[in-house]
Amino acid sequence: MPDDRWTAARLPCSLLVDDRCCVYPVRPLTCRGFNSSDARQCERWVKTRGQVEVPIYEPQQRLATFVLDGLRAGLAECKLSGELLELSAALRIVMTMPEALNRWLAGESIFAPARMR
Repeated sequence: MPDDRWTAARLPCSLLVDDRCCVYPVRPLTCRGFNSSDARQCERWVKTRGQVEVPIYEPQQRLATFVLDGLRAGLAECKLSGELLELSAALRIVMTMPEALNRWLAGESIFAPARMR
């Protein structure tokens, strides 16, 4: 979903259970890069969809971005898709499509509906 529609929809992360990340030890790299030194301000940001400033530790965010860039370059070198995906949509595809991994590894564009635009 485009950013403007996502903002308007105010959808919570599909990995939240009781307002907590249920996959925290293995959370996505993008989530690891997002950080805040002020939990209250971060909570306000989530509730208002970015209407407040969140103090972040920029080196952590930049490092996650660099690792993601390297990961995407490595996927491209292996002739695999490293396109940016909307998490909830990509999870839905993986959870409902038989043989999703094998189809993706074979080069099938299974994540087309989840592409970030």
